[in-house]
Amino acid sequence: MTKSEARRILLLYRPGSDDASDPEIAEALAMAQKDAELAAWMRKQHDFHASVRAPLRSVVPPPDLRARILSGPREAPVLPFPILRFIPLAAAAVVVLFLGLANWELVSGLFHPASDNSFGAFHARMARVAQRDYNQMDLVSSNLVEVSQFLTKTSPLKEQAIPSGLQRVPLFGCANLRWHGLPVTMICFKRNANDLLWLFIADRSQIPGSPDSATARLQTLGKFATASWTRDDRIYVIGLIGNESQLRPYL
Repeated sequence: MTKSEARRILLLYRPGSDDASDPEIAEALAMAQKDAELAAWMRKQHDFHASVRAPLRSVVPPPDLRARILSGPREAPVLPFPILRFIPLAAAAVVVLFLGLANWELVSGLFHPASDNSFGAFHARMARVAQRDYNQMDLVSSNLVEVSQFLTKTSPLKEQAIPSGLQRVPLFGCANLRWHGLPVTMICFKRNANDLLWLFIADRSQIPGSPDSATARLQTLGKFATASWTRDDRIYVIGLIGNESQLRPYL
């Protein structure tokens, strides 16, 4: 596991949860214990998230909130001016709800245990990696020859066939990822100044439930549209933030 791979994985780590049971996260945490620079980076990330959580946790709900909820709806009274003091509480609740829904979309509404190495879990993780950590590249380059040479030297997968629909899209960079110990190649393309497109390639034989057809299977994970198919012994997944109609021209 490289340091850049460890950073990508540790961005998903939530202290105090059971995330450490995930083999990849456990490996990244062990690496952080031995690498002072990585450990400092992880502390900085945790401090930032703690600073965001602290104001939300400091909001104290009304003491009778539970009883009022359980009592059911009632005719709304004319509210006096002091109700304005509850506006910060309502705003905090909206923020919490928004963050919860965003996270729900990232994992496509499905729970995948740490030991789940199925295609569904792989598919959801790659979508989450793209949306959370798209700019963490091992190589940033728009040169196809340079990217191909880099991956040939560094990726266990060696040769990767870029779909014809992507060959006309400018490159942004590439990275070597790992998922349940399985090497995964990520190649990123720049659709325009603000939008990226990701291609993930892995060994199909190591991922149960992978598509067994060369015909692309289109899916949507919240805000993320994907297409997946097989070619020879490889599984290919491409995705973008958008909808399936925006993805079709690249197939």
